Amino acid sequence: MEDLKIVKKIQDGNKSLFGELYEKYVDDIYKFIYLKTTNQEIAEDITSETFISALQNISSFDIEKDSSNFKAWIYKIAYNKVINFYKIKDREVQITDFLDIGFEENFCDTIDCKDKLRNILAYLSGLKKQEKEVIIYRVWHDLSFKEISEILDISLDNCKKISSRTMKKISANFLAILFIFLIF
Repeated sequence: MEDLKIVKKIQDGNKSLFGELYEKYVDDIYKFIYLKTTNQEIAEDITSETFISALQNISSFDIEKDSSNFKAWIYKIAYNKVINFYKIKDREVQITDFLDIGFEENFCDTIDCKDKLRNILAYLSGLKKQEKEVIIYRVWHDLSFKEISEILDISLDNCKKISSRTMKKISANFLAILFIFLIF
């Protein structure tokens, strides 16, 4: 069933259908949060908080809006939960700190793979904050430009421009990235 139809039924009182949305998005939301926290327990807790908040606030989801997109809405909730976590955890932590991508030991079993990932992540760390966010959302999380623009509170055109410019920047260094994959 389409997300918006499920949301409408939930808003009409059939809360048990929320399980369908949970099952559809829980793994992606967990991965999204884990990449920002690099801690399994924290990611699990924030994932739970995200879905609890979504269920509690589903009545505020506006189905009639043309831009209504449940996927973007749930990612925005997760994004805000991660920001709130870092605000509470340590007032001195910079918001950009949670954008550094980490991975569990079993994420990549070989030393070669880990080295390649570290090199790619080091390259991405050289991008501006918004460039990195757009690329991570687009590539790692397979979100549309519309969804990314909603999450980051930027216009759709601006999101596309940032992506285009960043991809040109990355393309200019494509040989170096390819070299990292092939050699290291």
